[in-house]
Formats: sequence, C-alpha cells, structure tokens
Amino acid sequence: LLTQGTSGDGVAELTAQITRHREFLTHTGRGVARAVAGRQEEFVAVLREEIVRRIEGALDNGRFSDLLLKIKRGELDPYRAALELIGNEGALRALLRPKGDGE
Repeated sequence: LLTQGTSGDGVAELTAQITRHREFLTHTGRGVARAVAGRQEEFVAVLREEIVRRIEGALDNGRFSDLLLKIKRGELDPYRAALELIGNEGALRALLRPKGDGE
C-alpha cells in the first residue's frame, strides 16, 4: 500500500488493512500465540541481561580474582573454568549474587 503522510493519501486504506490483519490474528489465535512468544522472549532477554550484569559485577569486584588470574596466566582455559564454576553450586551462587549482597 502506498501512503503519503503529508497529504494523508492511502492512510485510510492502510488503517483498514491493519484492522483486517488484527482481526485475522485474533480469529486464528495467532495473535495470542505471538503475544505468548513475545512475553517469553522478553523474559529470556531480561534474565540474560540480569545474569550478565551480575557476572560482570562479581568479576569487577574481585570475587573471582584468583580464577581470573589463572585464566590470564594460561594456567586454566576459559571454557573449562566456566564449566567448573557452573558445576560448583556455591561458586555459581556467589557469581549470581546481586552486587552488595552478602559482601
């Protein structure tokens, strides 16, 4: 659909097409499915951002300075260090602890 914002040409047709599409999504259930998927994607994105923020905070404040030093010296490879840390419940809790909590 062609529209022109300055003159308003085609805007009514575009609005009608959007309304028809919204009705289609509602009647077929696809609108609900998209909303559910969108909420899940938003949850995962927020969770990912919070986990990254907490990990960066833990690394910045020195909670894992010994581990980071071993990685920097090449004594421990980063992949193995990450898997070991994830496999250690206490270390994982410390890694994900909010900044300032229990320090």
